[in-house]
Amino acid sequence: PEAAALPADPALVDVMDRVREVCSAALSVRKAHGRRVRQPLATLTIADPLCDDFASYLDLIADEVNVKQVVLTGDVASVASSELQVVPAALGPRLGGQTQQVIKAVKLGEWHRDGDTVVAGGFALEEGEYSLKLVATAGGASTALPGGRGVVVVDIELTPALVAEGIARDLVRLVQQARRDAGLDVADRIALTVWASERIRQQLSDHVSFVQRETLSTSLAWGDHDEMNEFDAELDGEPVLVRVAKS
Repeated sequence: PEAAALPADPALVDVMDRVREVCSAALSVRKAHGRRVRQPLATLTIADPLCDDFASYLDLIADEVNVKQVVLTGDVASVASSELQVVPAALGPRLGGQTQQVIKAVKLGEWHRDGDTVVAGGFALEEGEYSLKLVATAGGASTALPGGRGVVVVDIELTPALVAEGIARDLVRLVQQARRDAGLDVADRIALTVWASERIRQQLSDHVSFVQRETLSTSLAWGDHDEMNEFDAELDGEPVLVRVAKS
């Protein structure tokens, strides 16, 4: 279709831009804390005064960020507090020796907002002389949304159940690569054999049906790990061997 034939929807574009900002912010938190995208996490909290706009896109956000639950709150203060940082190079030329008074007050938390003005050490700070950053007050890792209007908080704690699901997703990726290497069609059903340690097999025990469903496997057999003379990949730091055959 021609673009001109499609109705303009600026509101939808605006919301989707904000959805992308949320996902980008959450993924940056994952990366900063070493949580690979295939590893599921428990929750993502979005604190934004306009959080209701995201209500129709919770599944999309959860899938993109790979979390079990997305929590919305419009009460940003209940999740994060503002952290003030002054810029001495910008403040110094105006306040001179009194700059240290402002810096000391900020370190002691002796600052407040007076409407849209930030006051520290008895001085009203001007634009460019300071920055405000939202920092999560509860557990989890966080980062501010663009414009400082809100914050996203990611629960980065890894439970045994989440780790096991992450291993299952990693196995799916290995099997999909093996399918491609074997030249199989995307619709071909396969018989799958995996050589892995007993620990890995136990981790995957509750996710066999998921692996089979995602890889179109009609069966999944476990090879004897002690008889594995070669390996072509790793799962959770241990060697594994994956073989597929058209069924």
